[in-house]
Amino acid sequence: MISIVLGSTGAVGRELIQFLTSSSKYSKILLPLRNPLPEWEKMPENQKSKLKILKMENFDFLKKSKEEITQILEEEKIDSFFNCLGSVTAKGEEELRKVDKEYAIDSAELCEKLSIEHYSIISSRGSSINSCILYLRVKAEAEEEILKKNVKFIDIFQPGLIKGRANARCGEKLMGCCCCCCYPSIHVKELAKGIMMFDLNIHNRDREDSNFKDSYRRRVSNDEILNVVKNEK
Repeated sequence: MISIVLGSTGAVGRELIQFLTSSSKYSKILLPLRNPLPEWEKMPENQKSKLKILKMENFDFLKKSKEEITQILEEEKIDSFFNCLGSVTAKGEEELRKVDKEYAIDSAELCEKLSIEHYSIISSRGSSINSCILYLRVKAEAEEEILKKNVKFIDIFQPGLIKGRANARCGEKLMGCCCCCCYPSIHVKELAKGIMMFDLNIHNRDREDSNFKDSYRRRVSNDEILNVVKNEK
């Protein structure tokens, strides 16, 4: 399979790249980014050879026409799109909305244009249009628009507290210290692996299975992510 990963240099994206390149199911991973990570050069050759770096200064290419995007990506058929972008270091509402809403919606629309079967994006537990927290409102606004897109399979992951991130927000670190017993949490490696497993489950399912859904749009909870990881065979 051929996949695109947006946000591949972030905490979740880095872990996802490790899982994707280690899986025999993925033959090529397209990485639109400004600068590749030095750690990728140290990968075994059979993993590193799967990475195709698409150097670009920003993600405005998401808005381009189908013909222009096809030329940029240089691929005829892409199976899945993983959006791991997050505004951990956003410097204000404008940047927050650009990363967590505009790019999120634009990437879902790209899947429409290129008929990419599966779109995955990381949102947040507690996202709500009525939330008093701007971050959670923006996430919810993006979710509502994404769910309207004509993409065959859409998974919106809503993890709780993400542990193991070097660049965690101050609020996340505080919750990790004070609320670890009562607030749902997930390690960054578990989240990344779960995202890949949901994608594999779609592409590996038997189309003749009576329980197989031809399409779906859904939000995936913290517990559902962990269950998929735990039950991996």
